[in-house]
Amino acid sequence: MLYHDFSQDICSIVQKKTSTLDEIILLNAPYKKSIELYIGDCFSETTQLLFFPCEYVEDKVYFSSLQERFPQIQIYDRTQYSLLEVLQMFASSQLGVGKRLHFCLPLQYYKIPYFCMEKKDKHKKLLFS
Repeated sequence: MLYHDFSQDICSIVQKKTSTLDEIILLNAPYKKSIELYIGDCFSETTQLLFFPCEYVEDKVYFSSLQERFPQIQIYDRTQYSLLEVLQMFASSQLGVGKRLHFCLPLQYYKIPYFCMEKKDKHKKLLFS
């Protein structure tokens, strides 16, 4: 790997489990029709949609746009959990769709299927190298 990020070291404190938790899909992106394509096969009435904000001001706008299409979506407030609990949630999720780099990195680390909606240089270097 040519590029390294501190969060990759932090992720190593939690090992990926072989089973997923209650069909959780993590989201961190504004609503676009393409999100429905990415989560389509995994989404059902029993699926729990969790919005994981990374930057609270801009990401609240993302959440509002998702909530219009997915009224059942809930915000995962990471400040209410320990780092270990947050990483366990990532490691046990079923799927993720996100825009922010530090949302996608744990999904990549735990080999959770994900789609990164952002293709900036920093994303390409860390996620696709």
